[in-house]
Amino acid sequence: MRGENYFQFLGNLTKEPEGRDNVTMVGIVVEREYRSDGKRVKQKDYFTIFFYGVLARYTAEMLHTGDGIFVKGRIEHNSIYDDDGRPHSSYKFRAEHFSIVHRANKSLNDKVYE
Repeated sequence: MRGENYFQFLGNLTKEPEGRDNVTMVGIVVEREYRSDGKRVKQKDYFTIFFYGVLARYTAEMLHTGDGIFVKGRIEHNSIYDDDGRPHSSYKFRAEHFSIVHRANKSLNDKVYE
């Protein structure tokens, strides 16, 4: 059976994109609401998304704090070992596509970048 490994987030940038070489990192916050015991609860999840190549250049030039984006891509798993030889896992969200949903301070037509 063929597996699927992807994520998709709809959220807002928490800060300006940070770029170096051909990589740009973008922090986003994804908010959701639900009810618990009859009360409305708001939850915020924070993620760092990595953009490479052409997407890295687009995000570094075009995105700003507060902008709303839809982003999808794949999850990369990394195993590392500490000084005592104990294994640790980390996950990286690697973007393969994004769309600007809204601008925090400007009007802009939706654009798609791949």
